[in-house]
Amino acid sequence: MSEGCYGAFQSCRSIDAHWTSTISNDSSSINFASINDLPTHVASKQYKKYVVIGAGKTGSDAITYLLRNGGVDQSAITWIISRDVWYIIREDYGEATTVSLVTPMVNCKTLHEAFFMQYEKDGAIGRIDTSRLGKVFKGPIIDKSELEEFRSINDIVRLGRVESITSDEIKLEQGTVPLSSSPADTLFVDCMADLDGTYYGSNFSEDFKIFDGDQINLGPIIVFSNASCSAALIAYIESTFEDDEEMRNNLLYFARGKEYTKLNTNTMRFFSQFYYQNKTFKALRAYPPAMEFVMNSRTLLDAPCHHRFGTFGLLWTMFGPAQMAKKVKTFVERVESGDYPDCQDCFGCAGRILLPQPNELKIKEKSKVESNYPPRKK
Repeated sequence: MSEGCYGAFQSCRSIDAHWTSTISNDSSSINFASINDLPTHVASKQYKKYVVIGAGKTGSDAITYLLRNGGVDQSAITWIISRDVWYIIREDYGEATTVSLVTPMVNCKTLHEAFFMQYEKDGAIGRIDTSRLGKVFKGPIIDKSELEEFRSINDIVRLGRVESITSDEIKLEQGTVPLSSSPADTLFVDCMADLDGTYYGSNFSEDFKIFDGDQINLGPIIVFSNASCSAALIAYIESTFEDDEEMRNNLLYFARGKEYTKLNTNTMRFFSQFYYQNKTFKALRAYPPAMEFVMNSRTLLDAPCHHRFGTFGLLWTMFGPAQMAKKVKTFVERVESGDYPDCQDCFGCAGRILLPQPNELKIKEKSKVESNYPPRKK
C-alpha cells in the first residue's frame, strides 16, 4: 500500500491471499474449463455435453449461463452435486428485514429449526430438491427464476465429490458414472471448492493468526457474509492500533481448527458468522472511534448510510418496538450458555467469551497526514 490512497501507512506489511485450483488435468483427452472460460467454449459450439462440477454460487452461475446465455438445452447438461445447497432467494431475502431474520434465531429451540423451517417458509432461502435437506450453506444468492431453471436439470449426479475422470467414466466417492459423450465432445466445468475443504473464510489451523508479525493473513470472514467489510475492518485495526499482535488478534472472532472451520461449509455458517460479527463488534466497542468507523463504512450493509431513515432508522430498529438490540443480546447469551442443543461450544470460541477491556487497547499516535477517507462530499 502506498501513502496517499486512504491516509498514511507508517509501515508496510505483506498480505497473503491465494486460491488453488481444484482439479488437475492429467489427460490431454479431457477438456476442462473454469467458469471464466465458459463463454468462449460455448461460443465455439465444439461440445455436445457439459458436465458442471459443483453446486455453490460458481456452479449455479455456470448452469444459469448455459441455459440462458449459451442456449444449451438441459438435456446436454450433467450437474454433479456432492452436497445439496441452500440458496438465498434474492427477491424475498432482499425484502426481509434484519428483524425477520434474527427473530427466528432467538425464538427457535434449535438453530437448524430456524434455518430449515422458518427461513424457507418465509421464502428467504430455497433448495433444488425439496425432498432433500441442504447440507451446505455458503450464502449463494439466486433469484426465483434461476431456482426453477435448476430444477429443470434432469441429469443430476449425487455420489459425492469427483475423485478422478478418465476417457470413459467419472469416478466419485460413492460410485462411477459413464460418460454419455466422447471426451472430445464433453466439457468439464470446474466449479468445486478445494479438495481439502479450503475456500474463502474456511479451514484455518488452531494457531492461525490474521496479524502475524510483518504479515497480514486474509481469509476469515469477520463480518457476516461480507468479505469486503471484513477486509476493511482488518485494515482499520492495522492502521489504528499499536503493533501488538496479541491485542489486535483478540479483537477478531472467527473459527479455527478443523473441528470448527467445517461450520463455514455446513448449515451452521449462517449462525456462526452472525455470532462472530457480534462478538467482534462488541470487542471494538472498547474503543468508540472503531465503531464509528464501522457504522460509517460503505462496505457494511447495515450502516445507516445505506438506509432511508439513516441513524434514526437504525436506532428505531435497535431500541424501538422491534427490540433488535435485545434480540441480538439474547441470541449471544443463548449461544454462550449452551441453550441451543446443536451449539455447545460457542462455534469454536468457547474460550473467548470475555471481551477486551478499554485499558488493554493501545492506540497508535495519530498521523499528521490528513486522511481522505471516507471521501468528503463537495
